[in-house]
Amino acid sequence: MNNESIIFKLTEYGKITGNESVIESLKQEFLSNIEATEKTLQQIEEELSVYLPKIKDLIIEGFEAKKKYLDNKEDSTNKLNPFN
Repeated sequence: MNNESIIFKLTEYGKITGNESVIESLKQEFLSNIEATEKTLQQIEEELSVYLPKIKDLIIEGFEAKKKYLDNKEDSTNKLNPFN
């Protein structure tokens, strides 16, 4: 996994033998679960691409407001005590 993607590696270690219709049914169920997972991950990615810039802006605004507050507090303290 890196910062921009998730990679699933599917490896076949052996073959399932037996009732072919059951095997095919299991394959289809597995594929549908993978497709549902991919769809969900794509939806999360789309939502995050919209949300992350907004949250970044909110964090920056919060830090700027806190900095302004601390600067004002320091200025007020300095004005009250000219010996600092």
